[in-house]
Amino acid sequence: MASREVVGDEYIAIALGIKIETVRIQRIRRKDFPKPIDPKARVKLFPRAAADRYISKYRAADAPEITPPAHLVIDLNKTVGLDYIARELRISLKTARTYAADGPQRPEGFPTPVNNWVARAEPLYDHRDADVFIASRLASSAFRRGRLNAAGATRTALKAAAATAELLGHEINLDNRRQLQHALFNERGLPATEETASGPSVSTRALVALYKQHPDEVLQQVLIYRDVPLPTT
Repeated sequence: MASREVVGDEYIAIALGIKIETVRIQRIRRKDFPKPIDPKARVKLFPRAAADRYISKYRAADAPEITPPAHLVIDLNKTVGLDYIARELRISLKTARTYAADGPQRPEGFPTPVNNWVARAEPLYDHRDADVFIASRLASSAFRRGRLNAAGATRTALKAAAATAELLGHEINLDNRRQLQHALFNERGLPATEETASGPSVSTRALVALYKQHPDEVLQQVLIYRDVPLPTT
């Protein structure tokens, strides 16, 4: 597919002065609504020319002049979605979405979506930018230790690391004290059983004692990762 000018639902909504939800209803009910470039795609993009014809047909003659958002020239053969990034990194789609959000869990170098002008749309990324990020992420020693690429880790430990990321909604390096402290005592809200100069203890002894009182799912996976028999609660 050659490069082409494409627009999203909000382009039509703003140009017609209607809600984006109304546009999506029209997309289903009106036979003359522009056909999406890829009907199976979660993010519906339309040829700009077809959208402009539809807008001209239904725009009221006395409607005030409104400037719709800019269109974008994009080659859809060279873009990928979060599902591609999740698959290549062997993480959940939920974790990939956490990475994509503008927050503390967004990894350095995560690509900027090429369709960030599309309101509330699933982001699309330049294939090359996504591959650069994936390659750098796979090369990260912290990623290898804490995730599925851990050299020499047992199958059980790898599953525990994957389960931990799924429960938290993002990856952590299970061998990193600070990351583990934050996950257990800030994100999960568990109470500390022992205090150290550097904060709540994450020693195996302390975590076993904590698990007996609070059998948290993430804490359970941490103990499994450490090959510790789970104590009875």
